[in-house]
Amino acid sequence: FARQQLGQLKEAEQRYWFLIKTFHDSSLVPDCHLAIGEMSFDRKNFKHALEHFNAIKNYPDSRVYPYGLYKSGWTYYNLRDAMSGLKELEKTVDYGKFVTKSGIDSRLDLRREALADMTIFFEEVFPSSRAWNYFSKQAEGLDMGPYIIKLAKLYERHSRFKDVILVLKDFVNNLPNSELRPEVENRLILASEEVKDESGAVAYMESFYKVCEPEGRWDKSQRVQILKENSSTQKPEQLDLVAHLNSCQDMLSVTSLRLASRWYKAWRKDQSRSSLADNSQKAFEIHLRRAKPSEEAYQARFLYAELLFQLKKYREASLNYETVGLGSQEKNRSHDALYSSLLSLEKAVGDKWNDSDETRFTSLVKHYVSRHPQGKQRLDLEFKMALIAYEKAKYLVAAPVFLRLGSEFHDEEKGKKSQDLYLDILNLQKDYDALKSYAASLRKTEKLSSRLDKLTNIYEQAYFMGVQLKEEKGQMQEALDGYQSFAKENPNSELAEQALWNTIQIYFRMPNLVSGARACEDFQQRFPKSKKSLDALLRAAQTYEQILSLVDAARVLRILSKVDIKSSSKWKSLSADYLSLSGRREDAIKLYEELRQEKDSQVAFHALEQLEILYGEQKAIKSRESILKAIAHANQEPRSSLAHLELLEATYREGKSGEAFNEAKKLLSRSKLASRRSLARARFIQAEILAKEFELQSVKSRADRVAMVLGLKTSKLEKAQQAYQSAIKYGDPGVTVDSLERLSDLYRNFVDSLRNMPLPEGLEARDEPVFRDEMEKLAIPLEEKSVDSLAQSLAVAKKLQLRDGSVARLQEKLNKANMVNEDLLKVEVTLPNPVLPELKVEVGS
Repeated sequence: FARQQLGQLKEAEQRYWFLIKTFHDSSLVPDCHLAIGEMSFDRKNFKHALEHFNAIKNYPDSRVYPYGLYKSGWTYYNLRDAMSGLKELEKTVDYGKFVTKSGIDSRLDLRREALADMTIFFEEVFPSSRAWNYFSKQAEGLDMGPYIIKLAKLYERHSRFKDVILVLKDFVNNLPNSELRPEVENRLILASEEVKDESGAVAYMESFYKVCEPEGRWDKSQRVQILKENSSTQKPEQLDLVAHLNSCQDMLSVTSLRLASRWYKAWRKDQSRSSLADNSQKAFEIHLRRAKPSEEAYQARFLYAELLFQLKKYREASLNYETVGLGSQEKNRSHDALYSSLLSLEKAVGDKWNDSDETRFTSLVKHYVSRHPQGKQRLDLEFKMALIAYEKAKYLVAAPVFLRLGSEFHDEEKGKKSQDLYLDILNLQKDYDALKSYAASLRKTEKLSSRLDKLTNIYEQAYFMGVQLKEEKGQMQEALDGYQSFAKENPNSELAEQALWNTIQIYFRMPNLVSGARACEDFQQRFPKSKKSLDALLRAAQTYEQILSLVDAARVLRILSKVDIKSSSKWKSLSADYLSLSGRREDAIKLYEELRQEKDSQVAFHALEQLEILYGEQKAIKSRESILKAIAHANQEPRSSLAHLELLEATYREGKSGEAFNEAKKLLSRSKLASRRSLARARFIQAEILAKEFELQSVKSRADRVAMVLGLKTSKLEKAQQAYQSAIKYGDPGVTVDSLERLSDLYRNFVDSLRNMPLPEGLEARDEPVFRDEMEKLAIPLEEKSVDSLAQSLAVAKKLQLRDGSVARLQEKLNKANMVNEDLLKVEVTLPNPVLPELKVEVGS
């Protein structure tokens, strides 16, 4: 033991062995086995370690007996035999139960350690549907809750969230009053959210809310348990009987707010997912039910109000904004909430204000002005308040407000509008003296618009309307010349943009497509910030495509990609497609190489697909291989799995069987969307590798080893057979036919090996007939299976009507196997040369 502690492991193991062999009846023998096993385990010599851990089982009375069981379980697990490891841990648990019932040293009870580790083994061996029954049986007498939680955490770590939901639902159904119930409910919510089941997550939030209900079933059960556990040490009034409830509610509060905020944010990005908004609203409502007044609560309610506003539930949004605005002490939040409350109310009302809504609007404006006298929205709000009164003919209410706003904000637009409306009120009231006086006071402080501006405006509108009249009369050429002249003479006019836009429409109506496309480009250059500039570029690109001027189309699309930033990658991709189609492959490749880095996965993947084609046309083998790897890693099915298959086929053709087998295993682990053919071929390649191992397995043997040698041959046959059968299940026609044919070949190989097996060493010549007879008995059923498999392959090939020569070849093999002498007619078909139309005139000439 001292040697072991000093790290002299080799000397320590030798001394342990000496003790085992010399003093085999000593009580220290199992301890020695344990020590050697642990040293071997640490060296990762698991087979050697298992021998010593199993040796401890011969000493059931030893104090290290349960440790031997426990360590055997972990050794099996490291030997990739989780099922055997689980059985060893089950024995450890059973021994722990025996320890408890017998009242012996409790240190020998390793149930808790074993149960905790069972979760790791269980995940690899059994489906989650068996978890509850399994652990309830194993954890008999113990609280199994922590072990189910640990199993759920393992599933979470491996993104098996549906399994998380299944085992935790069983937890809730069987242990509804467990102290871990809040954690279980919380994990159910998060797992549902991970599988994109937001409605399910909300349902669990509602369930969680009921669990946290004061005086509810769970609360009462926890109080009873706390009193029971502490009755001997503390009086009831000394106990904290609400901490569990507070913790429960806090957990729900955090989760509901986090998911509500996350869903709201996701919905803002993609508002087509209306369920996100609905579930976000419900989650906010659950969070706010028990929320006490605090700045955090006001922040959550503000977000809730924002969501309601986005959902156009303006009246509800207004009420929640108002709660925040009147309650929050945070200045900016209060300001924004009060303003949003008014804005929401305005949207809820529309154009018709009843007295109740008007009164509330006025009250909210007064709160806003009182709390935020310097608020940047004060002018707009007070102006709107006065305008409502004005539109309802309440001039005595509106007039003093307009008068004050016109004086206080005389340089601002709303201030000037207030002055105009006050003038209008005076006019409606026929108070001409006041009107004259007020107008005179305004002239002293305000500069009136110059007449030149008005004349210019009149001039521009008349000019434009004259040209437009010619267009309406069908005088297209005159209208075209007129619009062009107008834009040239009045480049700064607001109507210049519309003039050039109209020229575009006329060109296309003539039709003069080339000039129309060029006019579109000119429009974008003249008015790059115009809302119509994108439409102009798009129309130009479409026109160039229509007249087969793809290089021009590609050029315009590159410009469009720089202008339309949101869709930049789409336009660049289309530009690259046009370059490729027009024979500009190098330019297309350069652009595709840029696009493969795009964040938009569809655009990037399209670029990869096109690069694969272009590199293939250029015979750029290494570049194409690199692209195939990228496609395979992109997980865009079924194309990615097909690319993966092509790489796998290449590896297999190079004779790298081990690497090919492992690569096929990776391909088989791809998602369910993967190509069925790629999966079938991957499994077929594995089968071919296993078949080669079978074929290379020799049957030469000594007399006493015949059974073992044939067992090895049979084992390899079964592995290859299982692989071919798995490949068939994928349903690919070609693989099905090939797999059945190869199975026939394997059976025939085994038959030939049995019939031609060398006489085993040590077997006398007189025993050879008996030996051959026994081999023949083994060969006959295999021969029949070979013929049956070949017949199945032929039947499938005929059913699929394969035209690649498979039917004739398989028929010939079957006839040979059945010793049928039948000549098959072999027909060779030569494909005709393609006949293409002869181009006499250049397109577009």
